Amino acid sequence: MVMTVQAYGCRQPLRVTVTMDTYQPPMKWSHTFADGEQAPLPMQVPAGYVNVTLSLQVELKKAGEKINYKVLWETILHD
Repeated sequence: MVMTVQAYGCRQPLRVTVTMDTYQPPMKWSHTFADGEQAPLPMQVPAGYVNVTLSLQVELKKAGEKINYKVLWETILHD
């Protein structure tokens, strides 16, 4: 998996675009996030008898001329 994060620092509110490319299975996904926003990933995960939901959440903070970001990967198991 390759994940690319592009930040937009001169716009308010702060935003980043996260792009993911996977090879097995092949998938390309992109979403533009504001601070605290969460988005589901369109991935199927074999997990036996449970359903799995995958999502990303982005936290953004401006520090002077820089943008600090954190990308959180969330996996939720459902019965």
